[in-house]
Amino acid sequence: MAEEPRNQINSEKLIGALRSVLTKGRSEVKRVGSQSKNQLSIRSLKKDRSKMYEKLGKEVEQLMLSGDIIHPGLQRGFDRLQLLHEEIAKEEKE
Repeated sequence: MAEEPRNQINSEKLIGALRSVLTKGRSEVKRVGSQSKNQLSIRSLKKDRSKMYEKLGKEVEQLMLSGDIIHPGLQRGFDRLQLLHEEIAKEEKE
């Protein structure tokens, strides 16, 4: 009969340890999930920002073509973009 209380104590210790592990596991899963959600949000925002830069660049190109914008800092990029358009057109013809 001395064995039964000892087994009961060991079982209670094991149950307590398992509860502790499960609690820590749940909190870690929540933390990782929250971190992943945050990273997805950041990635989405960066993608939106890149698309806005692209749209803005296209608008500036159109304004420079029409003569509505004249700026020396933009001119180099605009000139390079025009060369790229020409090279692409040439490659597509070949």
